Amino acid sequence: MIFYRNGLYVEGYAGSTVYGEIIYEKTFQEVIAKGKGHYFYKDLVWGRYRIYGDTIKIQETNHPSLLSPTWMPKECWYLIINKTTLMPLGFKYIRTSIEEKDTGKIILFSKDQYFPATFFSAKTPYSEYSWLLKQKWFWCNESEYKQWKKQQKAKTKRK
Repeated sequence: MIFYRNGLYVEGYAGSTVYGEIIYEKTFQEVIAKGKGHYFYKDLVWGRYRIYGDTIKIQETNHPSLLSPTWMPKECWYLIINKTTLMPLGFKYIRTSIEEKDTGKIILFSKDQYFPATFFSAKTPYSEYSWLLKQKWFWCNESEYKQWKKQQKAKTKRK
């Protein structure tokens, strides 16, 4: 999991975790070096998060592909234990075509099902290359979307 300061969130990119933080740093450097063409930006689960008191609420979705064309948006909740530790509380599918019976149903985790997630700081890949930002439906405010698109075009022209 990566939580960006701009409210974006990404999940599903482990890289090599055998040696912990050091390998993450190296893996992230490789993503940064390859740039927006890296699958990190195109294929992973991206979303947004908000903090409510001692809870982080995440709204996320996969990026469907030809092999797996189904959208699987869901909402997840994590309890903030301290500055570096989160405990998963539960989730619900917002919409799914695989198991419609599970749509909207809240699935809670018991403490023995999952262990807390611990965090460390690292130089992370840029969030502005995320596939999710390119989706107009992601933006709550159309003028913010248009402004972001203009900024991206201006950055491209400068290069």
